[in-house]
Amino acid sequence: MDAITGRVSSARHNLQNIPKGRMRSIFLPDTPPFTDLDFSQIELRTLAYIAQDDAMQAIFDSEGDIHQATAELMETSRYKAKSTNFAMIYGATDETLMETAGVTSKAKAQELRLAWSRAYPKAGNWIEAQQQSAPRTGHITTLYGRRIPLPSEMEEKPD
Repeated sequence: MDAITGRVSSARHNLQNIPKGRMRSIFLPDTPPFTDLDFSQIELRTLAYIAQDDAMQAIFDSEGDIHQATAELMETSRYKAKSTNFAMIYGATDETLMETAGVTSKAKAQELRLAWSRAYPKAGNWIEAQQQSAPRTGHITTLYGRRIPLPSEMEEKPD
């Protein structure tokens, strides 16, 4: 484990991302069993769990499409909803959200954020709490208690 997050990482011949096609076929067994896992929308599923967001959890429990459901809750396109979903969980700036969602003003990006927070209030509150806490403590804490230090320029400076 090399990554600061504790996630297993690879370098020089990254065996975690084998290209499709002939190269990948050398790793497949000739006979079953072989397991292929794809954690669909795992980031948002994780957020729904840790924030205990009832609206998000209901979508996943019904095997719904979180991006389409978000679009309906926000009264916008699936494309803009998906962009906003990921912008919110990865802490994108308004400028980044403008670019990824294809909106032309900071005000529109802020409207998307507000609509998202209304659709998923517990998730929005959890994200906000993390954004306020991390600079004060100088770290974030994972679900399993691992502390990940923030870069020093992100820490709150004492007055």
